[in-house]
Amino acid sequence: MVTPVIQRYNFLYYMTIDFLKQSLRRYKSVFLTPYVVKLYIAKLRSFILTVCQAVAKRINQLLTEKNMTQYRLEKESGIQHGTMNSIMSARNKGIELNTVMMIAAGFNMTVIEFLDDPIFESENLEIE
Repeated sequence: MVTPVIQRYNFLYYMTIDFLKQSLRRYKSVFLTPYVVKLYIAKLRSFILTVCQAVAKRINQLLTEKNMTQYRLEKESGIQHGTMNSIMSARNKGIELNTVMMIAAGFNMTVIEFLDDPIFESENLEIE
C-alpha cells in the first residue's frame, strides 16, 4: 500500500518531469539530466512541511503578532529552552499534543485557536 506522502512525492516527481520536458521544448538550452531533475524535485519537496515545521511557523507568526520573545514564551508556557529550540529549528518530524497545549497556554489561547490557521489545513502538510 502506498502512503499519501509517497503518493504526493510521486506526483511531484511526475509534475517535475513534465515541467522539465515543457522547458526543454520551449528553451533548447535546458538539459534534462538526472542532476537537474533532482534539483527540481528537491525544490518541490521544500514546499511540503512537517507538522513540527508548521508549528514553528505558527509560533513565529504569533510571536510577531503579540510582540513576544521566544524566551518569554518559554517562561509563560513552561517549556524548556532546548525543547523550544528543537521545535523552532524543526529537528523533530513531529510534536506531541501536550507540547502544543503548553505552547498555546503560553500565548493565552486554546489549542483550537492555536491550530486555527491555514498552515495546518494545507495539503502540503506531511503527516506521518
